[in-house]
This record gives sequence, structure tokens and C-alpha cells, in this order.
Amino acid sequence: MSFASSFAHNYGAQLLGKVVSVLLGLATVSLMTRSLEDFGEYAVIIAFLSFFGVLVDFGLNLTLTQMISVPGADEEQIVGNVFTMRLVFGALGYAIAPLAVLAFPYSSAVKLGVLVGSVAYFLMSDAWLLVGIYQKHLLASKYAAAECVSRLVYFLLVAAAAWAGMGVVTMIAGLVVANLVWLIWVIVVVRPVVKIRLKWETSLWKKAIRLSWPIALSTLFNLVYLRGDVLVLGVVRPAEVGDYGLAYKFIDVLTNVPVLFMGLLLPKLGYDWESGDKEAFERHLQHAFDFLAMSALPLLFGAQMLSIPFLTWISGEKFRSAGLVLQILVFAVLFVFFNSLYGHAVVAVKRQRQAIAGYAVTAVLAVVGYLLFVPHFGMWGAAAVTLFSEAGIAFWTYFIVWKDTHHRPHFSVARKALLASVGMAAVLWFLPPSLHVFFQIVIGIATYGVFLWMLGGINHQMIRTLFVRSV
Repeated sequence: MSFASSFAHNYGAQLLGKVVSVLLGLATVSLMTRSLEDFGEYAVIIAFLSFFGVLVDFGLNLTLTQMISVPGADEEQIVGNVFTMRLVFGALGYAIAPLAVLAFPYSSAVKLGVLVGSVAYFLMSDAWLLVGIYQKHLLASKYAAAECVSRLVYFLLVAAAAWAGMGVVTMIAGLVVANLVWLIWVIVVVRPVVKIRLKWETSLWKKAIRLSWPIALSTLFNLVYLRGDVLVLGVVRPAEVGDYGLAYKFIDVLTNVPVLFMGLLLPKLGYDWESGDKEAFERHLQHAFDFLAMSALPLLFGAQMLSIPFLTWISGEKFRSAGLVLQILVFAVLFVFFNSLYGHAVVAVKRQRQAIAGYAVTAVLAVVGYLLFVPHFGMWGAAAVTLFSEAGIAFWTYFIVWKDTHHRPHFSVARKALLASVGMAAVLWFLPPSLHVFFQIVIGIATYGVFLWMLGGINHQMIRTLFVRSV
């Protein structure tokens, strides 16, 4: 099977799994927003734990993928050592989180939730590390199945907690069980490919740390502006955290699309660059740009039309303001898509260290922006600063890649996607408001696909690559 066909099928399998996972996630969020007295507490817990997640990750996810993609690499040795590193870093990092949260003026439920959630995030970080193995061997469907089962378990536990009238801490405890199922599944299923054994080899640890620390530092700065808004909002405008946190929850869901796509493509980009095949590198990067443009633009226009009815359908009329915030935050999604594209390309060309300065400057400016604007403008100020930050990082990562590769993306497909998105928005505008938002979404997707086909943005060859196995 050709690389393009194998890649498309594996990405399709992983994307299908993510769709199922997202649907379960929507149902879970709906239960939470309708049963919890303060959904904002959940948003603060997740945002707080995300900071420690970066410390634990230390860039090892991308580093593992990079290391095992090198021709002739001893995969079992590398995986064993990096997995052991993750366990050690996780134990240290998530032991600090429950202590650090005591310094903040959050509620007792938030502080207890961070304590319980630390265990859940420890398990999740271990499971997420192993995705690189599945991506390299194009076994995305098996990893997606594990994630779906985990989300189903979590949904059932949250449903039970909501039915029993339990609070946010109990629901976070359900995440511990779900993530344990996830971790056990991915370890067992991958054994025919790589047997995961704990290993401690100083030379390999040093090499992994040398490769990882620039990614870790960049990601930490990245998280400062991605999660700093929720933490600052939770202190100065706690009443708005629920609306903002709900809107941001859907931003997190949408950004999974480019991360999954580029995670699968990274080994190929790294191989192209290492082997000196710049023509293949440029071709794969352009195809990725086209795909992400076709994915991001309809999300941007669709959210302007449907975010308010969608979020009120999911969580009720009391979260109507969340839909308005989402209309602003979705512009950040456009930049996140291309930030992910060129951020992974930076790793492929081994220019992680050069990226640090841009992330650091953006983090500092974002913190200053949150402290200046959030107290006065609340969640609207937070959304504006987030948009500014994502735009800056997208341009910075592109500049780093351009310096080495002189890559200039062609906008032919992107222009067609833009026109198709405008056409879709026009159709949605004329739909009767009484039509259920679910059917509006279906009509929007179908309309966008038809317009894109008519404009030549997608063709028979692309459909064949996506759906027909070729040798």
C-alpha cells in the first residue's frame, strides 16, 4: 500500500475514533453543565492540571516519535527508556500540583479536584506518550478504539455521578478510572509491535532530554497563554469561568484535528528531511497546508452561524454567552491549525531551540495582556489576548521553517475552501431558526462539501486516496 493511502486510512481511522470520542465528550459536558452548580470549578481544575501536564510531558511525546523514526533505531530500547522517564517525571510533577494549588484562592472543591485529578492526568500522560508508536506503525484505529472505550467509561461514570447528585470531585474521580482503562489497553494492544519494559540507560536518557527540553520549554510558554486566561479569570472574574471554560472546551476539541494529522505526518516529514529529500518534504508540507485550510475555514464560518444555538442545545440557555465567546475564540482555531502545522515542521527540521524565543515573548505578552484586560473586560479580554497570542506563534513557527526550507505555501486550495465556506455560511443564514441545530450542522457540512467539489478543491483522486486502498 502506498504511503499516501496508508496515511489517509490511518488518519481516517483515528479521526473517526476522535469523532466518536468527541460525541461522548459532548454528552459528558452536557451532563456536567446541567448537573454541576458551578461548571467553572471543573474548568479551573483542568486548566491548573494542564500546566503540570507540560512539566510531566517534557516534550517526550514528540521526541519519542522523532527518535523511533530514525532509520535503524532500536525501538524497544528507546520506548522502554522514554516510558520510564515519563513515569518518573509524572510521579514528581503531579505530586507538586496538589500542593501548588493551595497557594491560590480557589474553592475547597477545586483544591480537592486537583488532588484527585493529578492521578487521572498521570495515567493519561502515560497513555498519550505511546501514541507515537501507533502513529509510526500506522495502527491509529487501535489507539482510537482505546480512547473511545475510555471516554465511554467516563461518560457512564459521570452519568452515574449526575444521577446521584454528586459534585465535581466525584466526576474527576471517574476520570481516574477511565484513564486507567485507557493506559492498560494501549500497553496490552501494542505488545505485538513493541514490548514495553522499564529501562534506565543514562546515555539514552541524556539524549532524550537533550532533544526534549526545547520542546518542553516552548510548550510551557505555549500553555501560559493557552491556560493562563482561565486561571486569571478564575481569580478576578469567577462568575464568567463557566461560560469561558465551556467555549474553550470546544476549542480544545477542534484543535485535536491538526494535532492528530500532524502527529501521523511527523515521522514522514522527519524522514524526508533526514534523507535530504526536500522535494518530498515540500510536497507533504503543502498537502498538509491544503488539508488544514480545508478543515479550519469551514469551522471558522460555521461557528459564526451556529455556535450560540449549538452550545445552548448542549448545555442550556444559561450558557448562551459561551456561544458568543466561541465566535471570537474560533478565530484562534484558524491560527492553531497552522501553528500545529509549522510547529511540527520545526521539530522535523530540528529547529526546536530557535522556536523558544517566540514562545517566550508571546507568553510574557499574554500574561501582561491577561492582567491588564481580564479584570476590566472579563472573558472578552481573555479571548482577545488568546487570539493575538495564537496569531503570533503561527507566524513565528512559519518563519523558522521558511528560513531553512524557503517553503512558501500555495493558496489555490485555501482560496477554494474560503469560497466554499462563504457559500456554506450564506446557506446557513437563510435556514429557518426553528430548524434544529443538528440538522443545520448536517446541511452546513453537506453544502460545504458540494461547494468545494464544484470549485475543484477536492477531486476524484483525493477521494480515491482517502477511501480506496491501493498497493
